[in-house]
Amino acid sequence: MNCSVTHKGIVKSVADDMITVAIATESACGDCHAKNICGFIEISEKVVHVQNNNYKNINIGDEVHVSMDSSLGTQAVVWAYILPLVILVATLFIGLQFSNELIATAIALTFVVCYYVVLYKKNNLLERKFSFSLIQ
Repeated sequence: MNCSVTHKGIVKSVADDMITVAIATESACGDCHAKNICGFIEISEKVVHVQNNNYKNINIGDEVHVSMDSSLGTQAVVWAYILPLVILVATLFIGLQFSNELIATAIALTFVVCYYVVLYKKNNLLERKFSFSLIQ
């Protein structure tokens, strides 16, 4: 079963190879009838980039729907949270076998920082894998 997550957004810019879409995100109280009185409303704007695959009728200001495969969300959680946790715990336990707690903790945190640095350096590879598409 291949499900996708879809959001409505506004086109901010159109280039030959990339379309920039702004998606308004609201907190859980976004639909509350008292949101104007409350003062705690949180509305922010997320910007996503969509590969321009010959979308000729797209103009700045158009309302569009962007979509991403829902399985990619699970993969993103694994890359961002699960793998670093496994690295942290594994290196901490291995480090505790050979040194004291302070050194083992420093080594484990160093490995996690190195993991995130490598992940950051491979950002263009991840952007290609975790890409949005437009729904016409």
